[in-house]
Amino acid sequence: MTTTTSTGSQTLRQEAAAAVAEIAARLDDPERVAALALASAAAAEPTGQAYAQPWIPLGLADSYVGVAPLYAELGQAGDEPDDRYRKIVHDYLSQALQNPQGVPASGLGLYLDAVSIAFVATCAGTRTDDFSNLGRQLDDLIAPDVDRGIARIRAAIEERGTVSSNPDYDVVSGLTGLGRLQLMRHLRYGTGRAGLDAILGLFAEVATAPGITVDGTPTSPWYSPDRIGKWPDEPGLVNLGIAHGVAGPLALLAFAQRDGVTVPGTTEAADGIARLLLAYRSTDEFGPYWPAGVSVQDGTVVSYSDGRMRDAWCYGTFGVARALQVAGQVFARPDWVAEAVAGANAAVRAAEARPELVTDFALCHGWAGILHTVQCMALDTGDAELAAGAERMARRVLSGFDPDSAFCYREESMPPVVADRPGFLLGSAGIALALHAFATGRPSVTTWDAALMYN
Repeated sequence: MTTTTSTGSQTLRQEAAAAVAEIAARLDDPERVAALALASAAAAEPTGQAYAQPWIPLGLADSYVGVAPLYAELGQAGDEPDDRYRKIVHDYLSQALQNPQGVPASGLGLYLDAVSIAFVATCAGTRTDDFSNLGRQLDDLIAPDVDRGIARIRAAIEERGTVSSNPDYDVVSGLTGLGRLQLMRHLRYGTGRAGLDAILGLFAEVATAPGITVDGTPTSPWYSPDRIGKWPDEPGLVNLGIAHGVAGPLALLAFAQRDGVTVPGTTEAADGIARLLLAYRSTDEFGPYWPAGVSVQDGTVVSYSDGRMRDAWCYGTFGVARALQVAGQVFARPDWVAEAVAGANAAVRAAEARPELVTDFALCHGWAGILHTVQCMALDTGDAELAAGAERMARRVLSGFDPDSAFCYREESMPPVVADRPGFLLGSAGIALALHAFATGRPSVTTWDAALMYN
């Protein structure tokens, strides 16, 4: 039985590696990729409905910057750096730097503008000195963004006792993503420490603050005026997800602690966020899960979703579980790890029972994101159920491989629109990175999944 399972697993990893090789071959020409992506979107756009732009000049989610992490990882995967893939990374970043608008620093977060280029440059230089000068040049553009983000949140706390807005502190466009980049650059180049300390200090203050009352009900200092659409008349919510909510700062605090970077209150802050997440955990027939967020309605704290919604990286159980698991291991809280593992295994069962809730194959809210979450957690915890779940999720991702599409996968999250999307968060490059991690059975070499707060 053991031999059969081992052989089957090896065959599956070989299939994943073959899919990655084919995707990499389809994405190796930046100009061709950009032209195909734009043409596909134009052809797919239904009458009266604008298709979400699959290709923009700058940004990690899509664009030249969003494809480059695949080749950075592939180029570092062997015993020696691969010059073929290093050249492709150079070609992609060169195209990004030729953006007619220049490289603005106005995008606050990891997925925007100069910050996204600095992130990929840092990943691509993991085992070489590639792009180190570029990264240092961008450091000066990024530092003021940290100050602006911190100032906005501090002003909001002084005014009403809560954070200003989820985008000010989240992974995609806020301080959490910036802090993760600063941690990477501090460890590799000795830069970014002042900004990182300031972000960690601010998060420690917020996480240990007394909070406020909304409609007479005590709630968290992470309570934001932002809404996700369900309660247009309500004052806001506590966002629980990893992409835009409190799980992101928890992961940042944990990775900083792991790497020897701490500020006063780090442990207390992590404990406060973990207790917040565990307080709002729910249970259904599959097991424990986390909603996207909680609000106050008629004086009562209520969940954003009526029951389990789609579990994914961006919202729901998978992202929260990964953050809680990492924090549990770093801060020596096996109870957090146990809760995280139980939640991730339940989310796998739920996704398999209700696959219609998973609308695509991408990292953000698709099967590739689920695969990478479960794979990372299985590697870190040694949990056999997670390891088996990772194999099943890999089969799910491979089931979407389409050799007749431009980049081997098609983006289908907004039906009836179906289009070829090459990028990181919603496209084939991100899917290939998740499959590559599964095929190799090891953590990422370049720490590309720091963009997910998974590493």
